[in-house]
Amino acid sequence: MLSRLYIILILVNLMAINVDINFQPKQFEAFQSLEHGDALYTLYGGAKGGGKSYLVRTREIIRRMRYAGTDGVIIRRTHPELYANHIQKMLTEFPFIVPWYRAGDKLIKYPNGSITFFKHLDSTKDVYGFQGLEYDDMSLDEATQHEEEVFTILKTSLRIDPKISVKNLGFKPKFLLTGNPGGIGHEWVMRRFIERNFNPNETPEDFHFIQAKIWDNPLFLNANPQYLRNLQDLPEYLRKAYLDGDWYIFAGRYFKKLRYDKHVIDPCGLDPSWLRFRSLDWGYNHPTVCLWWALDFRGNAYIYRAYRESEYTVGQMARNIVAMTPRDENIVMTLVGHDMRTRIKTEEVPPEYNMMDEAAANGLYCSLANTERVPGWQALMHLIEWNDDPTKGRVFEPRLKIFKHIDWVYKDLAYLIHSERNPEDVEKMPRDDTGDSARYGAAHIFKTRLPEPEKCPQTLFEEEITEDVEMENWETGT
Repeated sequence: MLSRLYIILILVNLMAINVDINFQPKQFEAFQSLEHGDALYTLYGGAKGGGKSYLVRTREIIRRMRYAGTDGVIIRRTHPELYANHIQKMLTEFPFIVPWYRAGDKLIKYPNGSITFFKHLDSTKDVYGFQGLEYDDMSLDEATQHEEEVFTILKTSLRIDPKISVKNLGFKPKFLLTGNPGGIGHEWVMRRFIERNFNPNETPEDFHFIQAKIWDNPLFLNANPQYLRNLQDLPEYLRKAYLDGDWYIFAGRYFKKLRYDKHVIDPCGLDPSWLRFRSLDWGYNHPTVCLWWALDFRGNAYIYRAYRESEYTVGQMARNIVAMTPRDENIVMTLVGHDMRTRIKTEEVPPEYNMMDEAAANGLYCSLANTERVPGWQALMHLIEWNDDPTKGRVFEPRLKIFKHIDWVYKDLAYLIHSERNPEDVEKMPRDDTGDSARYGAAHIFKTRLPEPEKCPQTLFEEEITEDVEMENWETGT
């Protein structure tokens, strides 16, 4: 109750200088959380029309006027967006700040010594210009337009000068993010704020999500009834993302038919006579992902085992994969990308010695996959496709089945989005290593339509690896 009265007093002080505050209930909830909650990072939105930008602008004005000598920054992807969505509207909504605005420096200098900075980030590399800068409050509007690297670097600038802290007792630096499902940053935003799946160096209490939809912003909805009708007229997957705030069906998603209830199954018995092979996408800094496939006689493809690990040498990786494979499994082929032909340049091996040779020396015999990107994605799309509506043609189930204990494979495929440069391709992004491995496997399944991969001698008698190998967490990839 006291916190609510405290905020009302702030608003009354602003209204005394002709400021019209029109917080809707969800916006007020978000402001209260930012002012008094424990979370360092708050995500507001999750659907269109929830009043995200208005919250950013108003919260910034209130915080800078309330806490003397503090600095805040509002960030958008491009300068035109920054100007249209924030600078111009702030000057219109809060005309008393016009004398304080310095257009050349793109900032507002308040009489109490506080400053609001306006910044834009056209590309990920631009974020490194923030290193060494300090802000007491930060607002990243439309966070899903940015890669994870942007957030990782920006949050290092969220800190307060101890001298300012003494003058503003109780003040806590806060980072406000807004965004909708979709975009290049969908995965990192969803992991932290929606799924709440945290890395060891992340504290769950630091992250807070407030869902806001168009119905939570009646002031906007009453003034723009056609906007709601426009959202309702969108294709289903866009409507679910933008109107319903569904983070699992979002704009730009490549495999729109991929569904957990359709493609993820409980582990089941696999007939020993079914064709089995592996597909592998190599990486050192990025993860190596290996998938085990089984094909039944009806054309269903099962991904029943998976390996994901980074910072392992080719030899270590090969030994791990062989050790994970029971000796009675008839693995006829391990498909790899053409980067595995990279030569290993050391004095101990011949000049032509490459990564495939190193893998073979450690028991893993490889064949080159068909690595054409678009045909590979389309082959994977055929395995994912399904139809349960008789009015839309033949009813059939998806051919791709992923075992539940490795459902991270499903999640990685679900995050893939269309490339901005080539809509038929997938955007290069985190977790696309699983997608690359899966498209190698799918392309091989459809090899009658695609060129046959170059084959190398394949072991059906993989050498028994006697060295001690760490097996913990391979099955789940955690």
